[in-house]
Amino acid sequence: MSRIFYTEEMLQFLRDHVEGTPLQALTDQFNARFGTDISKNSIAACVHRRGLGNGLLHKPSVFPEEIRQFMADNCKGNRAREMVVLLNEKFGTNYTEKQIYSYYRKHGLRSGVASRYVPIGTLIFRKDSWYYEKVADGPNSNENWKSKHIMVWEEANGPVPEGHMVIFLDGDRRNYKLENLALCPYDVGLEMNHKNLRFDNAQLTETGMLIAKVNLQTRRRQKKRGASDET
Repeated sequence: MSRIFYTEEMLQFLRDHVEGTPLQALTDQFNARFGTDISKNSIAACVHRRGLGNGLLHKPSVFPEEIRQFMADNCKGNRAREMVVLLNEKFGTNYTEKQIYSYYRKHGLRSGVASRYVPIGTLIFRKDSWYYEKVADGPNSNENWKSKHIMVWEEANGPVPEGHMVIFLDGDRRNYKLENLALCPYDVGLEMNHKNLRFDNAQLTETGMLIAKVNLQTRRRQKKRGASDET
């Protein structure tokens, strides 16, 4: 499918007439004006790429028909990272790799190229762990992923202080909402584990943290008192 070339006069016509005009009517007017036979889908893709809208209820798809067809025809041998380059060069679009990756998954498109690569922003849940989000494409794979709950907490509060961790108040490691996260010193977290002070109820877990802190403070005072008695 060859790309349609729009002259500046054609583009100005679309800018002047798109407002309030249904796409089919705009297409008919365009073809009558320039003696062309361009389809409604092509006109829709053109105005969409240039951020034009008709102000009516219908909104052009993020992936117009000609672009969907192009991906279907050319997905073999082209992963999302290659397809996004092809689309943006051929159609003058500004898609991201993540958008194309999501489209591939949603519509069952397969490149046939063996690869474990996933784009930045991919979210995965690791068994017996928690959600991780890909944040980089560096050579060290361990540095390319970050715990999602840590990202959420740090976005609201800044870096996690040294000697502390972020825990899930309701015990559900899939629930990384900010209200379900709490900053906890390592020693308090260990005490909670030893004394079974973690619960599937956020309020009970918060109480468990307080109990663990009191336990630690009590033992420290006792240890300090014992050392004083020996001297």
